[in-house]
Amino acid sequence: MRLVKPSEINEKSFKDFIDEIKSTGEDLVPSSLNQKDMDFQTYITALNNQSIGKYIPDNLVPASTYFLLDDENRICGAVNIRHRLTENLKIEGGHIGYGIRPKARNQNYGTEILKLALEKVIDMGIRKVLVTCCKENVNSARIIQKNSGVLDSEIEKDNKIIQRYWIQL
Repeated sequence: MRLVKPSEINEKSFKDFIDEIKSTGEDLVPSSLNQKDMDFQTYITALNNQSIGKYIPDNLVPASTYFLLDDENRICGAVNIRHRLTENLKIEGGHIGYGIRPKARNQNYGTEILKLALEKVIDMGIRKVLVTCCKENVNSARIIQKNSGVLDSEIEKDNKIIQRYWIQL
């Protein structure tokens, strides 16, 4: 398994990945998976621009999106690494958001994508990482804990409990 930049994936593999998630009725996680009616190449360019802080709205921060590929180059997941935190991200979102395609869940892909994302974060010079999840998402909490996440607090927001974990690198 490896993380690759958006420019290293192909359109068919991306479409299969997105279609599988959408077929479950789930939201796209991380939110950077939302193409917003862009064609594939424009979407890839937008992700690349966001990673260098170019052409992003004032309410967003620079963020790098990577895709987790298995040994057959199939996209198994995606991760969005935010380069800094806003006040809102300190409550919900944190530095890292990730998602695994439904058919690849419960196979350690979640633990691996977060582990690999933390390696990227170290390269960015970030040494203390905030990762959040809904309290009801026990699988995500377990993944964060397996990657040395320590529960800091729980915050109620929009009728749900957000767990905030810090990972010291």
